Amino acid sequence: MTDDERLEAIRERFDGRAESYDDSAMHRALAAAVADFVDLEGVETVLDVATGTGLVLRALAARAGGEANLDSVASAQSVSSDSLPGSAESVSSGGSPDEVQDGPTGEAQSGSAGGREGGSPGDAKTVSLGGGAAGHPLRLLGIDLSPGMLAVARRELPSAEFVEARAEELPVADASADLVLCVTALHIFADPSLVFEEFARVLAPGGALVTATFLELAEHGHGHGQGPDSPVTPGYTPNHAPFASPEALADAAAPAGFVVTRFEERALEGDRVLIAELAAVD
Repeated sequence: MTDDERLEAIRERFDGRAESYDDSAMHRALAAAVADFVDLEGVETVLDVATGTGLVLRALAARAGGEANLDSVASAQSVSSDSLPGSAESVSSGGSPDEVQDGPTGEAQSGSAGGREGGSPGDAKTVSLGGGAAGHPLRLLGIDLSPGMLAVARRELPSAEFVEARAEELPVADASADLVLCVTALHIFADPSLVFEEFARVLAPGGALVTATFLELAEHGHGHGQGPDSPVTPGYTPNHAPFASPEALADAAAPAGFVVTRFEERALEGDRVLIAELAAVD
């Protein structure tokens, strides 16, 4: 499968799920959990890579605005990251998903909330991450590959910007995001190392990267039937192994200069999810 074919398979899969994606209790619960987990102190600009329908950004907007958060049906287990190789000492805090093992939408693609609705990843222009909208304390930008998902995101969160672009080539200036999010999508990227390098490039000094990955997939849960020979395979082969434990995630992110600072495990509809905060180090 060529890179273009892989991207098209991802796009088609998530376009087809866009209108029903938010119906999943797991998706809503994970979005709420991630929004609760992140530390918003000093955060003004948020970049959500593989934002899907913008569920996590919506949960963050609700939290920042003091509104009720999304439905929460998750149980949490906090874990210290003290023992992780190459990780900073820490304690955990708080914790978003997808259907049949995919995250919102793997490689990213988007058009601005106040800008273009279509276009290809190669057409993406650099998006400014200046201050938030009037009356809103956060500037929110979502990047995704699926036009269908982005249409839902724009409809549900018009105060944010949504842009179609690849995660390997983020249309964002260097050191411009205080918080970068990537929720249940790392397993979809063909070369996650390139994506981690982009995260490091766009993250502002002192900023944080927050990821959500699958620790364990239920037999009949979101990850069931996703092997390359499965009749319900999405047309590409997801790879969960590099992110299926705190130690594995730390190893995968280390070449880009990241360390895991804290993490939490959540049980969601039979799946177990790892929500982690990473920081860039010199």
